[in-house]
Amino acid sequence: MENVLIIWLNGALADVAKQTVRSALSRSYSIEDRDLQQVDNGFEFIFDDETGGNARIEFINDDPHLSVKITTDFSWEAIPLYDLVQDCFEDEGEA
Repeated sequence: MENVLIIWLNGALADVAKQTVRSALSRSYSIEDRDLQQVDNGFEFIFDDETGGNARIEFINDDPHLSVKITTDFSWEAIPLYDLVQDCFEDEGEA
């Protein structure tokens, strides 16, 4: 995976952020918990069945900030995931 986008959040908790993003993935893309493989600090999943494109979302604490790192196989998959995650935290005040 070579396409990386990062969102910085002020004062967000990693566990709460993970659950929020999981819910958004379920609502928007029908990606359920059973489809997510746990990795250090986050999860990985097949984002597009047709292309076989994988995506990884990681939550990295750097007090008082939290970074959400989105990594995908294909550039066109990174943008919608970035937008989805950003929409989850619109009111959280990204830095």
